[in-house]
This record gives sequence, structure tokens and C-alpha cells, in this order.
Amino acid sequence: MQICKLLLTSLFIFHLLGISFAQVGIGTITPNASAELDVTSTTKGFLPPRMTQTQRDAIASPAEALIVYCTDCSPAGFYYYDGTAWTALCTNDNTTVVQDCNTNGFQGTFAPGMALSGTTFSVTLTNNSSSFNAATISFAAADLVLSGVTGLTVGTPTAVPALTAGSIALAPGSSVIVTYPITGTTPAAGTLTGVWTKSNLTCTKTQVVSSTIAAVNCAGVTYTNRTASDNFDFYMTATVPYTGGNGGAYTAQTYASTGVTGLTASLSAGTFAVGAGSVALTLTGTPSTTGNANFDLSIGGQACTLTAIISKLSELNGTTQAVASTTCKAILANFPTSASGTYWIDPDGAQISTYGSMQAYCDMTTDGGGWTLVGQYNHPATAITPYTRTTLPNIGSNTIGNESASTGTFGTWGLVEIGIRAVLPYTTYRAEGWSTTNNYGLHVKIPHRNFVASNEAPNYTGYNNLAAGSYWGSITRYDVTGTNPVQGYQLVPDASAHIFLHTSQNSTTYTGGNHWGILRVSTNSVNTNNSISNAGQSMNGIMRLYVR
Repeated sequence: MQICKLLLTSLFIFHLLGISFAQVGIGTITPNASAELDVTSTTKGFLPPRMTQTQRDAIASPAEALIVYCTDCSPAGFYYYDGTAWTALCTNDNTTVVQDCNTNGFQGTFAPGMALSGTTFSVTLTNNSSSFNAATISFAAADLVLSGVTGLTVGTPTAVPALTAGSIALAPGSSVIVTYPITGTTPAAGTLTGVWTKSNLTCTKTQVVSSTIAAVNCAGVTYTNRTASDNFDFYMTATVPYTGGNGGAYTAQTYASTGVTGLTASLSAGTFAVGAGSVALTLTGTPSTTGNANFDLSIGGQACTLTAIISKLSELNGTTQAVASTTCKAILANFPTSASGTYWIDPDGAQISTYGSMQAYCDMTTDGGGWTLVGQYNHPATAITPYTRTTLPNIGSNTIGNESASTGTFGTWGLVEIGIRAVLPYTTYRAEGWSTTNNYGLHVKIPHRNFVASNEAPNYTGYNNLAAGSYWGSITRYDVTGTNPVQGYQLVPDASAHIFLHTSQNSTTYTGGNHWGILRVSTNSVNTNNSISNAGQSMNGIMRLYVR
């Protein structure tokens, strides 16, 4: 039922007209005794001031009880000022439009530093009328006001059902979902507030703007960049995987270690992937002792504890498995009087358990010492099938025939597998060749970690990349005693004659079958005959590879 307060309206209008005298009649000379103003007509109506909502709201300091007719309000009709706000004077008990910002509200990914795409704010309006009264409502970008973060813009709204010229006639019992697109890039994290207003309807929602991930996995961390700084052995880079990234930017962060103190894990600023990804932390500093250095990470709203194992090189002399060191170089650096021989090393360090501790032969004298033997081949008159080792080789003797054992836990020949060579911390190879009588030989130091290709089968054949002249343009050659180095000597006259693939003698290159050894140099190169022959030739020999 329409509730229109006509008597109150007449009274308000009477006061607005400034009528201060008693009993005024319009259309009658005998106003009703109970009325201050009596408007009487059977042919015309009463017409109050008519204006838009914008014009109504522009009235300066409206007096309490001021009445106007708003032509575009929702609903349109008489409004009076109650001293605080404009209130509908006439209401329809059966036509009530209600709003809902909670069902949808802000939608999409809101992350700092990321251009928004597909992000929206939606409100649902429902006409609860039980009669046949429709509500006509217009919408514009100005309905939604954003605050709290900068850089965002509200676009022209759309609706389901669709709008017509920005409006919709909302039938009784029906609803409309109005969606406002939001674009731009907010430069920093914060809380975004959206205030939606339409006539006497309003709602407020908030949205946290932050870079987030669903989960971070410290148990799945991988470590790289091993260091022996300050006599401690640990990995400087920890790569931590995560899932559920929202593509947002994150700031630089640092975490101090507990347990073993003195270390800092640093995360540089970056951007999360959308979905799965990883972040890399750099570990720096000087550990207080050995043991576990723990870092309590908090990244993208998720937390986990990163643990780095710290070993002290000065305590690892390699004499037993319990004190296995990293390399022969580390043993010699911390124990300078160590003699050449067999020691225990852990190729990938305490942090990574892919490879356990294993024995190694260490040359502690040649070219400053500290060389770890990774490959050895004994070439008798009859060729031996190349052998890929899962442990490091040892040296039993330089006597031909005594170096060919491939059985047992610590055999004497073969080349250690690629995986172990990949984790050993070294920068230089040294190739060494001995002739049958052990009084001729050649030592070549190559400053290339990838001297033995990681993409080839790990044996003494097929290393075609070693033909590159860049391997031989500036190397250091030693004589059989490891003294009197000659810098930058060109050992090979052409790229086709190099170790492990071909050998040559008197300018003849042997290409039939496998040829092992340290290079049979041609007559116009250095030290002719100081080499190991190819299979079937009269000279036998031993070839070894060291790393440092």
C-alpha cells in the first residue's frame, strides 16, 4: 500500500512558501477550520519543486523538513531533509531494492607491481516487490569510489541482465549483477577499499593487495655455489620452490641464522610466477661454528624453516670417512704437510646427500698439489673397454698390467661418472700421460672446467668438442716431474689431433678404431714420442685426469 504523507507534505509546503498568516484557502474562500492551508480543486493538482538528484544534493544547507520531488532518484518521488540526509517521503511497502556486495565484491588478483587484468567489483541488486512495480536504476563508474591504494581506475559498468543506455528496469522479484571493471597498477601493497553508492543504497568492501603464494617448500630446497670461505664449507645459494604464486612483486628480504649464527640469507626483490616457481636466497657471512644454520623464512604469506649444514674445513683432514673433506685441494689447504696418497672426500658436501663419502687419490706435489684423480686409463698392447666409475679411481702402480682392475670398491682405472664430476668444486683439469718405461711423459693443465664434456658418454672416446682450438691456444705444459712450466704453448698443430679422440705420429693421424692416450704429437710439435700410443702399437702407457 502506498504510504504518502500528504498532510505532512502540505504542511511542509506551506512553511516553504513562507505563509505565516492563519488559514489560507486556495480554490476556496472557506478553508477547513482544522487546516492552516486548504488547497481545493477538482480539475488541477498540486505541483512541488522538481529536480534531479544532483540538483537536490547541491542545495546549500537544506533546512530540516525541506521537500523536493527527485526525478532520477531510486525510487523517484518526494524526498524530505531530516536534518542529516535526504529521505524518501513516499515509500512503497512492496517495492524494496536491496544490495549485496558480499556475494561477489572484489574479484581477481590484486598484487603490487602487477598490471591488473580481469579484476572487478560486483554488486547484486534485487527488487523484493510482491506487486507489479518495477525499479528503474541507472549506473555509472562514479558509483564506485576506491581508496587505500593508488594507481587504479574504475571503468564503465556492465550487468547481467544487460543494461540499456546504462540503466535497467528491475522487475519485481528479479536481480541484476552489476560489474565495475578495475584497471591499473598499484605500486605497493596495502588495503583497497571500495565504497559503492546508489541513491539510498550503499555498501563497502575491502581487498588486501599483496603478493602471495599458496605454499613454500623448504624440504624441497636445492643448493648450489659451494664455498670454502673462511675455512667453512657450505652452499651459498638455496633455491626454494613454491606453488600457487599470484604473479605479484615481492620486496627484498633478509633472514638471520639461528643455531649456527653469523649467516644471513638474502632474497632479492622479484616477481612471483603465476602458479609454481622458486625463489633463490644467497647465504653470506662467517658461521659461528659447525652444525645446522636455520633460517625462518616468511615469503608471500607462507613460512618454512630453511636449514643449511655447515662444515669446518680445518676439521676435515680426509684420513677417515668421518672427517671426509670436500676435495684434495681443501685437505692440502688446511693441512699443508699432507703427502700424496689416498684420502676420503665427499664430492657434493654435507648439505647434499646424492653422493656419500668416497676414497680418492690426491696428488699433493705436482704444480702446487691439491689434485683429485678422476680418471685413469691403462693402455696395454690390447685395448681395454672404457669403464664408467661410480667412485673415484686410485693409483696402485705405474706398471703396465697392474692398473686394469675394475672390480672391488676402490678399483684403479676408469673415468668417474659425470654426476660426480659435476658436483666436485674445481676449476682446472690436468691431463698426464706416461710411456711404457715411465721415463717419458707429458703434463698438460687446462683451465676449463668443461674439459671433459658433460654431454658425452663418460669414457675415453667420443669427446669431439675437445677438437676446438680454444682448448689449446693458451695452456700450461709441464715435464714429467711437474716442474718447469711453459706458458701458452701450442701443443697441437691442428684441431684434429687432440687427446682422447685421435693420436698422430710423424704427421699421420690414426682414424681407424679407438685411440686413447695423452696425444701422440707430430714431428712439428713438441716432444715427439713423449706420449701413449694408439691400440695395437708398440708403445703402451697410462693416462690420468686430475681436477683442482
